[in-house]
Amino acid sequence: MISKGAAIGFLAVSLVIANVILFRGFSSSSGRNEEEHVYRYSKTFGKFFLFMIPVFAGMAFIIYSSDSKPPEGSGLVVFSVLAIAMVAFPIFGYAYAMRYRVSVDARGITIVSVFRSRFVAFSDIAAVATMRGKGVDYWLFSASNRCIAKIGGSVQDFSSLQDDVELATRSKKVTLYDFETLRGWQERVNDGDGDWRNSEGPPLIRARNRRLNVEMVIGGLLVAALVAYIHFFLR
Repeated sequence: MISKGAAIGFLAVSLVIANVILFRGFSSSSGRNEEEHVYRYSKTFGKFFLFMIPVFAGMAFIIYSSDSKPPEGSGLVVFSVLAIAMVAFPIFGYAYAMRYRVSVDARGITIVSVFRSRFVAFSDIAAVATMRGKGVDYWLFSASNRCIAKIGGSVQDFSSLQDDVELATRSKKVTLYDFETLRGWQERVNDGDGDWRNSEGPPLIRARNRRLNVEMVIGGLLVAALVAYIHFFLR
């Protein structure tokens, strides 16, 4: 049987290990080229997750201590795993917000997240799409219509990031797409003088939207079938 003290000790050690693993990656610094532009999430975004770490930890402790019959044995192990998962979520969110950055230099774009770093050369970019809805998504496509990167539009100075990419990829071979919910898709050639015109959007995004519509219809039919089954056969 696992004691209460052992469970708390196990939880504390696990949290320390999680902190070390997640924070070690972005605690190290690296050199920066003076001509490199770096875009990050707002520090307030990271502080939100930092605040949630003790909140989630406190919730886990309150749930455990308020139970008239605390879990024991395998139940205690399961609770410990769930408690660690609760606290690990804001830890990962804070690590992601602090680690994530988009660096733009003369060669291309470097996207750094918690566990990986990826470089996209400007010469590989054939189309750029900006989608504005509930949030902002920034897609980079290759000449074969493959998505080579997707950048979160919540980074600070996003408009400056757009200008950097548009200027670095300026060519008649590069297409710019722009989407707003009420207006729909527009596109133009990235030559600096092109006019926006109505568009159907990038092929990959059109295919994704069609797939999502089919999945929503299938999901709705399954829910309707489940409700009908419960209503007619289980009452």
